Amino acid sequence: MVKLHPDLRAVALPAAVLPAVAVLAVALLAAGPLPAAPLGVGGGNATLHWDAAQLDYQRGQVVLRDVQIQQGGTTIQAELAEASGLEFDDSTWTFSGNVRLHTPQGSLNADDATVRFLDSRVQTATVHGGPAVFAGEVGAGRTPARGHARAIDYDFASGEVRLNEDAWLSDGRNEINGARIVYNLAAQRVQAEGPSGGGRVSGTIRPRNAPATAPSAPSGTPP
Repeated sequence: MVKLHPDLRAVALPAAVLPAVAVLAVALLAAGPLPAAPLGVGGGNATLHWDAAQLDYQRGQVVLRDVQIQQGGTTIQAELAEASGLEFDDSTWTFSGNVRLHTPQGSLNADDATVRFLDSRVQTATVHGGPAVFAGEVGAGRTPARGHARAIDYDFASGEVRLNEDAWLSDGRNEINGARIVYNLAAQRVQAEGPSGGGRVSGTIRPRNAPATAPSAPSGTPP
């Protein structure tokens, strides 16, 4: 039998027993909210921690508060997370409230995010914000880069970051604006597109000998 105690800080269990733990957790949730003490379950390469949880009967959703998910070098944190179960085999999670996603290649800050897991690994993430912010590195010299857009799609398999709607990207020396900017982290390639139906892409390209500065967003844009 698996026991959950209010003072338990974290539980790390093999993937084989995770389904049983998930069933137990849902059963406990059905009886009411869990104690507001950090709990956690682990599956494969992914570990889940939360502070409080409850079951939404109407939508059949598990609702977790102050949640953190760690999988390899990837960490996802948010004030709220919703999912159909506590597993990462093949599921889609919705996060909201101060969402922060960190990977070895870069990070995303947003108001909300939809993340798909497969085989205990993050496959894709779509984030929204006013705006959502991306930070990473570009070029062989790993120059710090920063970008933002109303929506950002991150495909972990291809290493592609797509900034959509009012997109902006800068490496501290050069910057580009467009309706859509696609940045491939693996190939270190950037492609920008104007609005559909025609429109220009604008940007600033400075000489290589010009001093670079820390990339900062345009005036009036949140940091």
